[in-house]
Amino acid sequence: MTTLRDYMDRNGLTQAQMAEMLGVRQPSVGRYLKGQVPDPVIMQKIIDATEGQVTADSFFIIPPKRKRKL
Repeated sequence: MTTLRDYMDRNGLTQAQMAEMLGVRQPSVGRYLKGQVPDPVIMQKIIDATEGQVTADSFFIIPPKRKRKL
C-alpha cells in the first residue's frame, strides 16, 4: 500500500506541488501527511492525481494484530 508521503517522496513532489495538483492549499497537504483524513472530494482527487497508487485505505493503516501467548 502506498501512502501519500511515499508517493510524494518517490516522485520528488513538495507539499506545494501536491497541493497544486489537488487544488488545495499547502497546509492542507501537510495535515494529510500528519494523519488527517481528507474529505471524500479531496480523497477522490488524491486517487486521481496518483493514478490510483494512493487510495483511501492508505489513510487507515491498521497495525498488525499481536499474537497472543497461551
